[in-house]
Amino acid sequence: MKIVNWQSLFTDHQLYTWKALQLLIPERIRHVVGASASETRINQGWNDANLSGLEIENLAGKDWWSRGVAIIHGNPDAVHVFCGYWAERRYFPLIVYALWRKAKVVIIQESYSNESVGYLVEGGRIQNSIKARLRPLLYRVATALLMTAARGIKPALLAISLRAVEQFKIAGMRDAQVFPFGYFVPSIPVATRQLHPSGHAIRLVFVASLLPRKGLDVAIAAVTHCQQQGLSVTLDVYGVGDATKYITPKTRGTTYRGAIPFGEAQAAIAQYDVLLLPSRHDGWGVVVNEALLQGVPVIASENVGARCLIEASGAGAIFHNEDAVGLQMILQQLSADPEVLISWRVNAAKVKMLIEPEIAAKYMHAVMMFYFYHAGERPRLQCCEYQPSNLIASA
Repeated sequence: MKIVNWQSLFTDHQLYTWKALQLLIPERIRHVVGASASETRINQGWNDANLSGLEIENLAGKDWWSRGVAIIHGNPDAVHVFCGYWAERRYFPLIVYALWRKAKVVIIQESYSNESVGYLVEGGRIQNSIKARLRPLLYRVATALLMTAARGIKPALLAISLRAVEQFKIAGMRDAQVFPFGYFVPSIPVATRQLHPSGHAIRLVFVASLLPRKGLDVAIAAVTHCQQQGLSVTLDVYGVGDATKYITPKTRGTTYRGAIPFGEAQAAIAQYDVLLLPSRHDGWGVVVNEALLQGVPVIASENVGARCLIEASGAGAIFHNEDAVGLQMILQQLSADPEVLISWRVNAAKVKMLIEPEIAAKYMHAVMMFYFYHAGERPRLQCCEYQPSNLIASA
């Protein structure tokens, strides 16, 4: 099986999975990238991914269309994997063209936001609100165009999160086309952390850019209320941004610790009891993987794509979007019953083996073989299979 991987910008979110996939097939994977760097990502502390040993072709330049078409023509039997509808805007017409040429096409797509918040930058409130209202319609129209353009096999969709699965079925994808997926990074060995005895403070950690989308204000409100009730709950905040927008003289129990050097998040998270990710929207949230890989449970909002890892494993809890009171209730439960945290830790240790890039690569390979070559049964991604019993409901 030949594969052409069309990326907008190659990051570690997918790099390790692609490297593991290469080990499963004899043919060399061809990687096409739209850009070599992102100024926004650099400002947020990201480093360039290590692409050594990969066959990379940069599609930058005014002749991108002719070069893209040539790649499609030159690989008629390959599976062409595209990084989303508009992650790289130039790719959408190439997706349409590839489908019209009867190419085998897979699209890896995150969920879109229904919230009036910016993605990588804050953006204006009115602009964000308009975008949020238009997205469902735009994706329905785009999906209809792709389905119409496909003269051969309809495109397969690797949906990043179960939320994306539902969104794109509503947008017009058939059940048979859509497969749940995620982002997967390897575990990094760190020094063994010292677990605190029962009755000690619940030490929470927040690791993300300090953007409204990440919901830090919700986390701080819940922790402050816990502190006012005399509960030993603290929150350490790591990330790039202006912490003074969130931490004020009225804030209690929250400390800003600065930014974590790139690649060192797992080591920092491993020193805490629970990772807290209260995002108003997160297409996935790789920091959830990083916590679970270190045996650290996670509390996340329902709008975090990686919530499925928590629900499938029972390694944490989910609360409703922007519900600071519901989050506070979960923290109260943790403080009142030490057995809850112990159970979460046990479950986090179990799920670790299911979220390594090698598992994701085997699944991706199985999806392609099943969908395009009718080999085997429809594959399952065990780490994303929802278990309602593992969800702690909030008020």
